Amino acid sequence: MRDEKIYAVRVLALMQIPKQIARSYDRASEVDRRIIDIGQIRLMIARDSELVAFGRQNLDKFETIFQAKSAGEGAKAEQILSELHFTSAEFQNEIFILTIGGVADNTVGFMRADEPSKLPKMSPHEYIMIEQISPKWYLFKTT
Repeated sequence: MRDEKIYAVRVLALMQIPKQIARSYDRASEVDRRIIDIGQIRLMIARDSELVAFGRQNLDKFETIFQAKSAGEGAKAEQILSELHFTSAEFQNEIFILTIGGVADNTVGFMRADEPSKLPKMSPHEYIMIEQISPKWYLFKTT
């Protein structure tokens, strides 16, 4: 079992990396800018209210990714994931996960569940936030 206080401090320190990248992006060289997905970083560090608004604005795209992955149309799903600045889309048990990104095991993204009972349980060690943004879509954060 890990020492929870030390782990929490390390994780909080790691989350400063994307914030620092976002702050210094305008001063980065063109080469560095091509490597960095600033859209993804800005989403990773966005306020919850901003993420909820982003999710609601992009529900049609989320659903299109879900349908494409369900039909085995990976290329179509990957194209939209890239446009949204997300890292992955995958089925996990009875839910569908769209991951924006994260640091270590801190991730942020959206999940789709046909029934609320299918959602993972919140806990201080994994899903620390799950917020409904539509009947089947939820914003989530993990630690």
